[in-house]
Amino acid sequence: MRMDILMVSRYKMTVNKEVVVKRDKDLREYLYKVTSEARASIAYSIWEYLNKTIIKLEVPDIGVGPNDQLMYIWDNGPHHFELEMLSDGTNEIFYRNRVTGELWNSSYTENGVISNKGIEKLNLFLI
Repeated sequence: MRMDILMVSRYKMTVNKEVVVKRDKDLREYLYKVTSEARASIAYSIWEYLNKTIIKLEVPDIGVGPNDQLMYIWDNGPHHFELEMLSDGTNEIFYRNRVTGELWNSSYTENGVISNKGIEKLNLFLI
């Protein structure tokens, strides 16, 4: 399965508001470029919800797979987190710790509601 990923260079060492705003703008523009307006709007609203719920959450990288699959991706050392938005309406979240081998996954809804465990894991990706 081929997945194209937009990865903007990491910016944790020199975080400033302009860089975060640019990454957010790049994310939005990329979504509207690679999928339908309706799907991009849903995906971006999920990001907006997460961004408001988890203060200082890093802007994710985004992957686009076959059949209009969208995936937000966060990586921070041993920690890896994905929000998968499949075209059939199935939505999954996945966490992996590359050091301990810990794995966790769950479903979430398109309105961006995420479990407390998911929020706990996303707190590993703050800027």
